[in-house]
Amino acid sequence: YSHRTALTLHDLTDQMPAKIDMIVPTRFRRSAAIPRVLKLHYADLLLEEIERIDDVPATTPLRTFFDLWRSEEMPLEVIRTAFKSAADLGKITRKELSKAVKNPEWGKMAASIGVKI
Repeated sequence: YSHRTALTLHDLTDQMPAKIDMIVPTRFRRSAAIPRVLKLHYADLLLEEIERIDDVPATTPLRTFFDLWRSEEMPLEVIRTAFKSAADLGKITRKELSKAVKNPEWGKMAASIGVKI
């Protein structure tokens, strides 16, 4: 699970998403219709970007914030507030952030939500 669904699974928001967000590989193709309750996002995730919450696979908090920022599906202020909560709860570490901001896109996200490394 990803995006808003992952944010909910990580207990970083009280907003329930209207659809279930899932990331599938970029090469994923399905001949049958996608159920209306699902919203598919396409990306090739690294194993380190996935964790299990009660045995349910979900993107890590850091990857979740990046996906939400990139999709522009949530206001920056909501992302900023949830990010601060994740950091305060220890769900995102300085080590993770330091590694992530080496990627220019992640650095842009951090700057746009006011994260200082």
